[in-house]
Amino acid sequence: MKLISPSAKKKDEMFLEELALRYFAFKHLDDNFKTTVAQYLTEFMRCVSNQEIPFDIDAEKDEFIKFIHFLLNRFGKEIFRPKGNFANHIFDSLAYAVPKKYSSIDGNEEIIERSIRSLLDDVQYNSIGTSTFSTTRIRTRMDRAMEIFNGA
Repeated sequence: MKLISPSAKKKDEMFLEELALRYFAFKHLDDNFKTTVAQYLTEFMRCVSNQEIPFDIDAEKDEFIKFIHFLLNRFGKEIFRPKGNFANHIFDSLAYAVPKKYSSIDGNEEIIERSIRSLLDDVQYNSIGTSTFSTTRIRTRMDRAMEIFNGA
């Protein structure tokens, strides 16, 4: 709640739950998704429910909570609001890149913070359109985030 500060409407629309799902789905994304994000999220839930994707709920929950607390403590809610409105594209990029590069936030706080600041300031990343409906743009942003996190 503190990190996202959702409106009453967003709470009613289950926006926080959607963000949690997006985090886990993009964290586990290994390839391009060939459908819309909504379809990918549904497919991810189905695969986890059917145990087609290994998912240790306790470990996943712990890392998610660390991720949220880290972002709140290091950046505050402004991290996802560079222009006022919530920026899904930043959340998605971080949900994808941070867990792929680091198995845990613990012990990596300084480097993760530097990488996030580099991402937020990156001209190439910021030049990619912010449409959350374009799978090509989403993938391009995620790839650029990984390049930055890998030191490219």
